[in-house]
This record gives sequence, C-alpha cells and structure tokens, in this order.
Amino acid sequence: MPLSHRENYIRNARFQGPEWIPANVSISGASRVQLREDLEDVMARHPWMYPGFEKGKIDYDNFQFGNAYRAGEKFVDNWGCTWESSIDGIEGVVMGHPLSDWSALGTWQPPDPLKVGDRGPVDWDRIRADVAKAKAAGALTAGGVPHGFLFMRLTYLRGFENALLDMATGEVIPPEDKRLVYLKGARMGAALGRLEAEVVRILGHFGSTGAMRVEPAALQAADVLLDLYGEDIRARAFVTGDEGAEMMLRPDFTLPIVRLHMEAGAEPARYCYLGEIFRKQDHGETQPEHPRDNEYLQAGFELFARDADADAEVFALFAQTLAPLNLRAATGDIGILTAAVLIGVTTFAFSLAGVKIGNLFGARFRKKAVIAGGVILIAIGLKILIEHLFF
Repeated sequence: MPLSHRENYIRNARFQGPEWIPANVSISGASRVQLREDLEDVMARHPWMYPGFEKGKIDYDNFQFGNAYRAGEKFVDNWGCTWESSIDGIEGVVMGHPLSDWSALGTWQPPDPLKVGDRGPVDWDRIRADVAKAKAAGALTAGGVPHGFLFMRLTYLRGFENALLDMATGEVIPPEDKRLVYLKGARMGAALGRLEAEVVRILGHFGSTGAMRVEPAALQAADVLLDLYGEDIRARAFVTGDEGAEMMLRPDFTLPIVRLHMEAGAEPARYCYLGEIFRKQDHGETQPEHPRDNEYLQAGFELFARDADADAEVFALFAQTLAPLNLRAATGDIGILTAAVLIGVTTFAFSLAGVKIGNLFGARFRKKAVIAGGVILIAIGLKILIEHLFF
C-alpha cells in the first residue's frame, strides 16, 4: 500500500526511507502571463507535480500580481521597507530602508505578528481552521514563514552596506537610544535584546586584544574580600552565611580576578569580564535622578604586564570602546582629567612646601641634624651587633 503524502513527508524528514522526495515547483507570475496556454499544457501533463490544476481557469488579461510584484509601483511593507519591481510578476527589491539611519529607531515599530504579516493582514482564525481540518483528515499540517531569513531581514531594514558594516564593526547600538535603560527590577523585551547586543560588542572589542574572558564565582569568601577591601565594604555588601563561613556576593570583579591570576602563576596576562556585581546603594536624603541599582552590570579589562606602556594601552582601549556610546571615561564620580589635575596640584603643593621647610630648617639646624643622624645610625648598628652576638 503506497504511503500517504503525510506519512511520506514525515519519513523524508526523519530519513526513514520515503517512497519519493517531496518537492514543489513554483512558477512566477511573469512566466505565467508570458507562456500562458503553452505552460498550462505542461502543467496538465504532470498532475503529480500540480495536483488539482485545471486548464482554462486563469484570466491572463486581468492577471493580479501581488504586492511588490507590480512594475513601476512602490510598495511599503509592514516593516516599513519600500519595494520596487521593474517587471510585472517578478518580486522587486527593497530600495527604501526604514533603519538606514539609526536615529529612526526611536519611532520605528515592527509589525504585530498577531495581526499582520510582511505584506498584509493575517487571518489566524482561518489558518487555525485549515490546520484542524487537515488534522481531522489525517493530512499533513504545515506552515511557512515570511520569505527570507534573519540576515535578509537585517539588510532590508538597514540596507546591505549598513548591515555588513554593523556586523564588521559590532557598533550596532545607537548611543542616543534611551531604550537601552531597562526597567528597575527587571530587564525585558527589546531593551534586553539591545543590552545583550551591547554586551557582545564590548566583549568582542576587549577580546580583540587577546584578552581571555573570565567570570569569578558570584559568591566569594567574605574574609578574603574584607581583608583586601577593608571592613568598610561590609556596609555596602550582601553577606550571607554558609556552614559557619561568611560568603559575600561579589561587589567588584577586580580583586577576585587578581586572586585567580595569582593562583594561575602570576604570569603576564589579559582578562576581560562583563557581568553582575552587587552593592547596596546609599543615596542619602536626596534621591538622584537615575539611581544605581543594587545589582548592575560591570565591564572591565585587566592587564597584568611589565610593560611601561600598559596603562596607556588600557586607557586607549576604553576610549575606543566608549566612543560609539558618546560617553567619557571616569574614576568613580570624578572625571579622569579632573582627578589627575587634583592629584597633580596637591602633589606639587606638598612638594613645594617640603622644599621650603627643608631649606628653612636646614640652614638653622644643619649641624645638630647631622649629629642626631649619626647617633641614630650608631644606635642601629649597636642593636644589630648585640642581637647577633647574644641572641
């Protein structure tokens, strides 16, 4: 007994010995209108390929071409892409790209798949009824997706050249897009997708330097971190107990990475990271306009090297990474330039004061200072001699 179309299709999909290979042959509207009756004769001779076809049913003089298939007529699909065709019956190409400029992203909206498809409305009730009818008859139930795949969709939206440049540079997030900010307490929807894309961009930029990505455990031994950070961190850290030992949710990446580096042999190395850290935020009496959450993402690059130019390389790397986002590098709440100026001015002031005080007291107490210094050196020498002779 021959297999049904459904059984044969399933066997083919599972590589279980189908009786034939399912195939569909589509004929463009342009070919139908051009070849007309000659094409119908061919189709009628092969009913296995064109089941249900009947000759003489098509009105070629009033043939209706679908959207994006009509010559000289622009058509804007539900994604906002503008199609143009030069031949009736041949699908056109996208000539207008709604996101060719990232500034349009703030107002652009993708189509709602529950209501419309690429080029028109979708009758989900009819589709649901057709599937139920096919199931009841034991026939194959199948569906399709819009023409094209993800890469093509990106080229339709951005334009071919823009899409390729996005992929090559990784700079796919418009810096002014406010939707990068996620809701307090959750990351969700399109904003989450853009956040994940930005994570990939940053890590890709760090990784291009040869850095190895690391992610220390979220729970760290509290005693080690307290020894290194100091007890002051306890007030801002999340501390818990584990069988008597205190554990701390990592408040930072640097120290855990330094520990991993030392355990690995402390050889010159490059590390990069991007993940959640946890710190309680004390905003005081005045809540800032954009308060920082207790849990937030921290990205970083650690370079352990004996090269004198290492610091300059790190600063240059961060400048390049932040450039597409229109941000500036900062240390804590103070800009790097401001911090450098303050440190320089303070150092200069104390150095100048030291020179002045040294000159003043040196002229007045030089002889006595020389004698006092000699006495101190003799005392130190005697102490060392006694320790080695009698102890």
